[in-house]
Amino acid sequence: MHGCHQERFLVVKLESTAARSTTETSVHDGRTTPVCELVEARVALVPDAVAVVCGGERLTYGELNERANRLAHFLMGRGVVREDLVGVCVERGVEMVVALLGAWKAGAAYVPMDPDYPRQRLGFMVGDTGASLVVTQGRLRGRVEGLCSDVVCVDEDWERIAEESGSDPLPQAGPGGLAYVIYTSGSTGTPKGVMVEHGALSDRIQTMREFYGIVAGDRTLQFASTSFDASFEQILPTLLAGGTLFVRPAGPWSPRQFIDAVRENRLTVAELTPSMWEQAVDLIRGQDDLGSQFRLMVLGGEPVRAEAVAAWYAVSSTDLINTYGPTEATITATAGALHKGEERVTIGRPIAHTETFVVDGQDNAVPPGTAGELLIGGAGLARGYLGRPELTAERFVPHPFSDDAEARVYRSGDLVRILPDGRLEHLGRLDDQIKLRGLRIELGEIEAVLTGHPDVRSAVVVAREDTPQDVRLVGYCVPAEGSRPTAELLTARCREALPSYMVPGALVMVDSLPLNAAGKVDRANLPAPGASPGPGGQPATAPQEPRSDTERLVAEIWQEVLGIDGVGAHDNFFELGGHSLLATQVANKIDLLTDVQIDLKFFFRNPTVADLARHLLDLLREES
Repeated sequence: MHGCHQERFLVVKLESTAARSTTETSVHDGRTTPVCELVEARVALVPDAVAVVCGGERLTYGELNERANRLAHFLMGRGVVREDLVGVCVERGVEMVVALLGAWKAGAAYVPMDPDYPRQRLGFMVGDTGASLVVTQGRLRGRVEGLCSDVVCVDEDWERIAEESGSDPLPQAGPGGLAYVIYTSGSTGTPKGVMVEHGALSDRIQTMREFYGIVAGDRTLQFASTSFDASFEQILPTLLAGGTLFVRPAGPWSPRQFIDAVRENRLTVAELTPSMWEQAVDLIRGQDDLGSQFRLMVLGGEPVRAEAVAAWYAVSSTDLINTYGPTEATITATAGALHKGEERVTIGRPIAHTETFVVDGQDNAVPPGTAGELLIGGAGLARGYLGRPELTAERFVPHPFSDDAEARVYRSGDLVRILPDGRLEHLGRLDDQIKLRGLRIELGEIEAVLTGHPDVRSAVVVAREDTPQDVRLVGYCVPAEGSRPTAELLTARCREALPSYMVPGALVMVDSLPLNAAGKVDRANLPAPGASPGPGGQPATAPQEPRSDTERLVAEIWQEVLGIDGVGAHDNFFELGGHSLLATQVANKIDLLTDVQIDLKFFFRNPTVADLARHLLDLLREES
């Protein structure tokens, strides 16, 4: 066990009452009050303070609460009752926060549905939850219409919604009520919905508000998609404290835009994935820092490199905190500061009302320094997986060190060890789950989509790092007898069924998959994709040479970022293995070399060397 119980576990005296969860005595009244009620209490204190800002839109606390109340009354009038699962498919903006609070005030469980997900996946989520109603916007109606029996548009239907009462509805949810269901990648090919209760969410949000020291004067950034639980930790602590939340606009966002947002809005706190943060570090190196008001940078979702921490402290005095936590433990389970000069990056210690254990394969606690699986217990555990009782029983198991027969812990599948100072070091996974650019991916789900095609006999997907600091998904497919599937065909299938971040950057057709002595796929000996792949990883035809100095500059930057040679004028960045994070690297390098900021939205829509060079040339002419 972590922390003060290390000595007990060294002698393995499991009968000690010290094994009991810290939550038995330390969770006090108010820690489990639903968050929407806590926000109402804050509204009463600061009704005229600015609560949410997105671009040119802003709402005070009073306006936010009134809109959420009207939506809640409207939803209840449509038949929504406690623990009904309501889908919310809304783009970033103030309406996103209104929809979140409105659903909770109506007693519903919130089911975030990313507008960018394939319709097939949105349909699965509606069907799996049994949601009869989806809250959306007029421009997104076509994405969800026909998937459920009722659609409410917070913009087009607002005239009718506004007729409802603006007063707080009677509390509809208690601590044990369901707050949300968030879908994570599933190893068997089916996404799984994690059910989190109001009590667990409320305790976690209040704990992290205290841990980060969020106060009324803070101006914080909301960066993550609401399809991921990190978004709750970026939204709710600020609203509970009476601070101002700045929601980043919809669409791709570059590190330059992050830096500009911090400076222009005088942000005090932000949370990013390490991948995005590292690119921001590269961009501000040698320049002024982000301002004396910017006091806290929170990282989470993937490993942090010690070299990047050193680079950060070379240009900024802002404190760094690294966080770790699976969705099943309600966002964050451990956290800790990253200090200047440290050679080892850790995931810190368990936060308040949370306990961690490091065990071997027989659930025996291992001593500090020994690697083992991380078990998580305490107030933040999810209820389980929606409609998956067997999987729930497999992952949420009886507490091995508690006398309470109802106490549970979550098997994280993460390999960690306790360091001499009590902090936890993350060493990897015990299964095929990965975190890529901060997003959780079960490789088995992608493999199931590929093998579901009749022309594919077998498939395996791996995360490869053929270029330093650029991890990408690569799929290997063995065709069925007599079939010749193309990478383009299978990539299209993946795009129909999977979120974009789960679509392999390359697909390689192989006659067979290499096996090791145990008869399992030898992932280490799978061939690297072609040095200059075409669509889906297939060899490309001879590229047309860049024709101008600007095209040559863009091509050289692509070659450096992608780690390939021979990029042609009409090559497609994403078909060469590029992805959103590499696209931001391209934008950064263009910015550094030309002092011009390209439009990432344009790049995503026109991803060829020729198109980007033309866009860059237009911007350079405007500057001159």
